Amino acid sequence: MLFRSLMNPQEQHEYDVAVQAGHQHFYENIPVFKPQVLDLLNAIKKKKPELIVIGGVNQRGTYLNDTRLILYAGLSIAYADMPNHEVGSITFDGESYIVTSRLIENARFSSWNSREYHSKKSIHMNNIVKDSLKYLLPTQMQEVLLQSVNVIGAFTSEIRDRARRSMHDKLNPVHRVLREELMHMIASGYKPKNSEVAEAMLYVAKTEDEYDALCNFDPERAFVWIKPNEVVYRVGKNPDVTVRSTDELPEDIRGKLFVLMVGDAGKVIEEIGLKVKDDQFWVLL
Repeated sequence: MLFRSLMNPQEQHEYDVAVQAGHQHFYENIPVFKPQVLDLLNAIKKKKPELIVIGGVNQRGTYLNDTRLILYAGLSIAYADMPNHEVGSITFDGESYIVTSRLIENARFSSWNSREYHSKKSIHMNNIVKDSLKYLLPTQMQEVLLQSVNVIGAFTSEIRDRARRSMHDKLNPVHRVLREELMHMIASGYKPKNSEVAEAMLYVAKTEDEYDALCNFDPERAFVWIKPNEVVYRVGKNPDVTVRSTDELPEDIRGKLFVLMVGDAGKVIEEIGLKVKDDQFWVLL
């Protein structure tokens, strides 16, 4: 994948300026700060050629021939079959080689220091090559699922809260006449005197099943991840299932998935589900 295809106008300008100033070190169209990061990349790709560069990270400003350049000390890494999912980055900061990954938990730093906590550093390139092979791993189903599980959970909670609010609003007028109605019910055998109470009682009777269902709304759901060469889905807490395409999904998932695919990301469709991203979906079953 060529970086040029991902360039915005600012990045194109940075590249053009670097070329015109005579800068010598590039990864394709990315002007890099030091050539050692290219050595690191080549060493890693010899062991794992399926890794690709999807951009530059860690900007550095410098001057060359009286021209200010924006260079990149690091390179963002992904897998060729999943170019939209960064798995980490590699950097040479002028002194040390660094690999950064969501999978690294560096006990030397606090977790709130996200960049350091998720990085390994060494002055020896081979050490970072080994760490890169260990930690620059493909994104897993559980990871992408957890990124959006709170969104679908909030939606089901809102359905339950909406049902309770609706019932509360409908019964609210009863509070004003409750004493009078209770006295009448005792004297006359529980026949409502007040029309608002009668209406509320009728409403409760008619909507009892619907209200109970909505207050306990927690439907089974499936998470679907559409990858370039396969589709992975998980129903509830069941194991992941991999199929070749969306056409091979179970019918109850496939039909609702197609509705979500043409909709907007982040928008919940009742009784259908949620489109998280163009390749990630929650389907309500």
